[in-house]
This record gives sequence, structure tokens and C-alpha cells, in this order.
Amino acid sequence: MWSRSRSAENDPDDGFTLIELLVVIIIIGILAAIAIPLLTSQRKKAVSAAQRSDLRNASTAFETYYSDYTAYPDTLSQTAGTTTVSISSGANPSATFYVSKGDTVSLMPSTGSSGAVKDGSYCVKSVNPDSNDTWYYDSDAGGIVTACQ
Repeated sequence: MWSRSRSAENDPDDGFTLIELLVVIIIIGILAAIAIPLLTSQRKKAVSAAQRSDLRNASTAFETYYSDYTAYPDTLSQTAGTTTVSISSGANPSATFYVSKGDTVSLMPSTGSSGAVKDGSYCVKSVNPDSNDTWYYDSDAGGIVTACQ
């Protein structure tokens, strides 16, 4: 009995060899090289989805403003780096809505086929440098588009 426990204490197979550790590190490196680009593209998709969500929030704010004051807002202002956007029209009070961090929204003229600005419609533009995407919400088209009509 004593001889068996003494030989177990002196057994050289107690730890990992340097080769085994290097193989594990190489496998982890390969998995990281595959996963990091996939995560980067998912982040860009998330930012783009947040932009489209912000445009839907803007359209809700515009329609709520219209139902309160029977006029669409003709000005939209956002201080650089903030998530609060103010909209107003003439003497009517201003209203606000919120956008995601990094998004910049602006009011674009909604034009008809003749190029003249149309009354009773609006187009809101959203830009985010993290996604390199520009999206628009066109009230005439009734949704999110890649360019105002």
C-alpha cells in the first residue's frame, strides 16, 4: 500500500505538456479569428436597426404633432451629441422625441415629381457614422426608404 501511494506522488503525468497548452491556445485563436468579424457585422446591423427604429419614433412624433396642431412640424433641431430632438411649426409649441446615441436626424423636404416641396408631407433622414448607413422615413411612401421621393 505504501509503495503505491509513493509512486503516485512521483508520477510525471500530473500536468499538461507544453505542446498540449500550445494546441489549446491555437484552437482558441482560430475560434476568435472566426468570431470577431461576425460580431462586428452584427454590431453594424444593430446600429442600422436602431436608426430605422428612431425614424419610426420620429414619424409617430410627427403624426402626434399633426393631430395636436393640425400642421406638420417644419423645423427639426438636434444639438450635436444629444439624443433629444425638438420639432415645431410656426407659433405652435415644440415637441420632442428621442433617438439612439450616435444618430443624427434631420428634416428633408419631401418633393413631388416636379421637384417642388409638397404640403402635408415630410421626410426625415437618419445618419449614424457607426453603420455607414443613411435611412429616410418618407410620409408619402408610408415607411422607411433609401431616398426621399
